[in-house]
Amino acid sequence: MGEKMLIDNRSPRFNGKANLIDFLNAYITKGEFYIVSAFFSPGALAYFYKNFNEVEKFKMILGNLINEGEKQERVINLLEENLDIESAFNLKEITLLAVEFLKQNKVAVKTVKPNFCHAKVYLFNDKNNDPRNCFYVAGSSNLTEAGLGIRKSSNIELNIADFGGNADFREMLGWFNSLWGSVEAKEKIFIDGVEKSFKEYLIELLSKYFKDYDPETIYYKILYELFKEDLLYYDPQSETSKQIKDLEDTRIYNCLYPFQQKGVLSLIKKIQLYNGAILADAVGLGKTFQALAVMKYFELKGYKVLLFCPKKLEMNWRSYLEGFKSRFENDKFKYTIRYHTDLQDNRLETYEDKYTIKDYFQENHKLFIVIDESHNFRNDKGLRYKTLVDLILNKNKDVKVLLLTATPINTKLIDVRNQFKLIVRGKDDGFKDNSLDISSLQQLFIQAQKKFEEWSKNSNKKLSDFITNLPNEFFKLTDALIVARTRDLVKKFDAQDKLIFPEKEKPVNIYISPKNIGSIKSLDELLQRIEINFTAYKPALYMKAREVKSALEDEVSRQRYLAKMMYILLVKRLESSWYSFYITLKNIFNYYINVLEKVNDYEKNKTDIELQLDLSDEIENELEEMNLQDDSDQLEIDYTIGKKNPIKISDIVQLKEFKEDLEADIEKLRQIIGELEAFNNDIMNEINNDDKYKSKDNKLEKLMELIITKQNSPKNDNNKKVVIFSVYKDTVKYLFEQLKSRGFKKIAFVSGDECKSDDGYSSKDFIPVLERFAPYTKLYNEKDWSHLYKEHNLIPIKDYNEWLDFIKQASPETYEKVQNQIDILIATDALSEGQNLQDCDYLINYDIHWNPVRLIQRFGRIDRLGSPNKIITGVNFWPADSYEEFLKLQDRIEKRMKLVSLTGSETIEINDDVSVSQKDENPLISEQEKKMIEQLQLTWEDIESNDEVLGFDKLSLESFRQELFELFQKKRKELESIPNGVYTGFKREDTLFSKPVVDGIIALLGFPRNLENSPKHKYDKLFLLYSDYDGNPVLNNIFDILSFLRMHKTAQRFVPVGIDKSDENELNKLVYALKMWLERKRDEENIKLIKDLMSKGIIKTINSNPHTVDEIFLPENLDLITWIVVS
Repeated sequence: MGEKMLIDNRSPRFNGKANLIDFLNAYITKGEFYIVSAFFSPGALAYFYKNFNEVEKFKMILGNLINEGEKQERVINLLEENLDIESAFNLKEITLLAVEFLKQNKVAVKTVKPNFCHAKVYLFNDKNNDPRNCFYVAGSSNLTEAGLGIRKSSNIELNIADFGGNADFREMLGWFNSLWGSVEAKEKIFIDGVEKSFKEYLIELLSKYFKDYDPETIYYKILYELFKEDLLYYDPQSETSKQIKDLEDTRIYNCLYPFQQKGVLSLIKKIQLYNGAILADAVGLGKTFQALAVMKYFELKGYKVLLFCPKKLEMNWRSYLEGFKSRFENDKFKYTIRYHTDLQDNRLETYEDKYTIKDYFQENHKLFIVIDESHNFRNDKGLRYKTLVDLILNKNKDVKVLLLTATPINTKLIDVRNQFKLIVRGKDDGFKDNSLDISSLQQLFIQAQKKFEEWSKNSNKKLSDFITNLPNEFFKLTDALIVARTRDLVKKFDAQDKLIFPEKEKPVNIYISPKNIGSIKSLDELLQRIEINFTAYKPALYMKAREVKSALEDEVSRQRYLAKMMYILLVKRLESSWYSFYITLKNIFNYYINVLEKVNDYEKNKTDIELQLDLSDEIENELEEMNLQDDSDQLEIDYTIGKKNPIKISDIVQLKEFKEDLEADIEKLRQIIGELEAFNNDIMNEINNDDKYKSKDNKLEKLMELIITKQNSPKNDNNKKVVIFSVYKDTVKYLFEQLKSRGFKKIAFVSGDECKSDDGYSSKDFIPVLERFAPYTKLYNEKDWSHLYKEHNLIPIKDYNEWLDFIKQASPETYEKVQNQIDILIATDALSEGQNLQDCDYLINYDIHWNPVRLIQRFGRIDRLGSPNKIITGVNFWPADSYEEFLKLQDRIEKRMKLVSLTGSETIEINDDVSVSQKDENPLISEQEKKMIEQLQLTWEDIESNDEVLGFDKLSLESFRQELFELFQKKRKELESIPNGVYTGFKREDTLFSKPVVDGIIALLGFPRNLENSPKHKYDKLFLLYSDYDGNPVLNNIFDILSFLRMHKTAQRFVPVGIDKSDENELNKLVYALKMWLERKRDEENIKLIKDLMSKGIIKTINSNPHTVDEIFLPENLDLITWIVVS
């Protein structure tokens, strides 16, 4: 009989052995084995099955793995001990053996509540009751591989062992028998209200591990593991949901569709984590309302809210402020509005509110900034960008930023980087010291931009070919900061929202260009006539004083750029209407005459005058917007010649050449203006004709034909509403006057600063006009009528016609607006964003904006959720006789534009060779925009977010997250009950990528390992990889791997027989593949670490990395959560 001994699984205590399992192997013979343990692992049971066959009876009392109301997911976590890379591949075999062990009749199992019993006891009673062969072990070791010492563990165990010849053993045996017979030890348990044998329950649970899972289940398992924290965010019982309780009581939040509320929650989460986020939902999905809800949340949290928007969108945002009687009046919105262009020349301080930069825009404890159309801040060297960063972002303590932007990304990924930099106050390493761990935005985007440029040059390019070259870090960043949904996405994965969009008819395309304007027969001839050099806008090019290099060259650069912009402006106005072109030409001509008069005065009287450019507010605003939209690296231009560096006529050394070039341009302008004046007289006289619907203006005539046909159509209950969009106020006013004078009624126009109707209304405030044009939307839906309902003791009226009856009595002035409706609305792009005009079902683009997103935004005014119209129609007027001619026109304009910016006092012959050599530096319309414009001939559906357009939605994993959320709502229990370590396989198809993929393994790894089997364990890092059998990555990033899995999710399960049968050689190949992948990844990360050390210093680098790279990528430190064999 031996003496008591300690067993700690570390120090040799008996026969040179240290582990509990060695003790059991040494002393177990025939007899009965009794065990009490809070937890167990399948590996321990499998070991018993293989090694302790001579035991005649097993009695085990185990802690109850599930409490009342607890999720089964927690139970499965408790059983997972074999998830390291070496062991996880054998998990199927292990659980099979564990189940076989439990199925034996000689195995009896009972359970007690985990909190009732923490004891760990192993008792062996010899068959012949020989005390020398009886023993007990009591202490800390659970019935797991780590506890028994089968597998190495960092835990220190401590147990005491003794044999059967003393009172301690008898007392321990009596204690066990007493517990076994007690009411606390239960043979049966209740699961979901159904009584079940605990042993059978364990068998069912373990059987999940060796079930043959199909690819779809493992695909959703991967999505669940990647995004389950996001799912919890939408859980009403989550901590985050409790934090937004105040927001849930607001009208803005409650008016949102569920998908919009999810967007708001996601944005709030991202902003809380990273101090900023980007909202880039497709047109018509309610970016404005979602932004308002986020603004309200942070306002309620004590933040001052500051909004920057383009000038034309001011009224869209101002109308929701407290006092403007919107439907959100009770929410009492308080935010300060400034224009993008206010971020220069101290314009921030020029408002009636008297806010100064120091007292209002700086030194705030909490500041929340919203930037609408943030893509205008794509140049981080621009004056406005720097002002925003230096004077505001870096001068406040706690700043959070929400960026609203269009979906497509046109030419430069660097533009996207610069928007991200705004979130971190312009810092390149701003995302280094958080969970994103991005050392340098610049380095990350330089690599991505190279890939983008290489991809762009391929004429047969597929978007997937570009995305497949992006590193995982890129998606980690973009997915963390972007919310970007498409209509297809929300309709597909938010079925419970019952989202109803109107049916869209195929676009109506009208190909028409100016003809027969006096002696000018065609658009081509018109363009030839305006091939002037814009000399009056480029006096600096005729100056000689090169010794003042920096100031002069800056002025030369500005004036070249201004001349180019003036040419583009002139051509775009010609594409819009002959009248807008005519007005602009007259303005240019008058400026030329003014400059020439000053030159003549100088020559005659030696009066040295400074040249000043006096642009109309409208043209200056247009030039500023064009500058914002320009993709070049040009800095913002101050459109006043000589303002920063005064140009005196005496400074123009080549004055003779300057004057000659002025006079040459003036003569060309005089001739074409003469033709246009005669044409204008003809048009004005047409109103006296018998047939007022006929016109020499062929475009106007076609417009009138379309309006008449539309208003006589029975579609949508004889809906007569038509909205006509144009880029230019001159075009809008011309159409208004022409239609009104030719007999069209119920008509109005809206521009950014002027609004008129045919019945005498005239104001800067366009809201009353919109209320008359769209009363169902603007009055019934968007106004706050709660005070009237309360006054009349009514609940909100849900039927429009009932509301009309009510409002007739309760608000006669409102009823009068409904009775005096406007049917034809002509508008500039001041209404192309943020406005709901869904009463209308017919939209006309009178001109084609060179930015296709603007066209989509226009159509989005009538293509709205909940539209009362079943069918809507869009018409596009193209400024050429065919689409091919339209492209040729753009090419010609682009070539001419290059020359306009070059020519000055030097003589450059205007020919195709010169212009072609300059082409494609910075095209007017990018290849992506051309693709979108081409599609606009055929469809309105998701143009800005289709499969071949690079947009923010392609840089987000939101579609996968939404797909999971949809399934989670229906099959939450099934998802949560899928154990870790399970696997599947399929035969691959090579249709998704241009380059073929190869055989290998897709695996999801988690760091650090869940060594404590804790249900609450969270992995610091998750790695989704697709490796070949040599450890080389097959696909580089998470987006591609998930797309590949989605494509194969319905494939039949196929796993090579050797792997399914746990053949050691086959499994070793998989182990080798993962280890090699980890080695390569470790080396890559170490190289990055060295770069960080060199650029940021050792202290900062070490402080931002709690784990070493070697620790993270050590195979034994990672759990293999799930895996897929690709054949």
